[in-house]
Amino acid sequence: MQAIEFEAIPQHHAITIPEGIPVADGLPLRVLLLIDTLGTGSEKPSCGEGGEEIFYLLAGLSDDFMADRRQQLPLQVRADL
Repeated sequence: MQAIEFEAIPQHHAITIPEGIPVADGLPLRVLLLIDTLGTGSEKPSCGEGGEEIFYLLAGLSDDFMADRRQQLPLQVRADL
């Protein structure tokens, strides 16, 4: 397996693979999305020593994980202070 890193900005839920990246038509790809929530593009969130644990956690999710979307709990009613 070969790992290739590039940055992209999704357009209508699609990511364009830049020219020059070797992708063979018809072969399956394994895609991992790292979403930059910090907005800087330079710092990456850490998930512990080496960051490898997150890959195993993601690989363990079932194919139908959150297929019915997240179920929001009703808002709590609290007494006024």
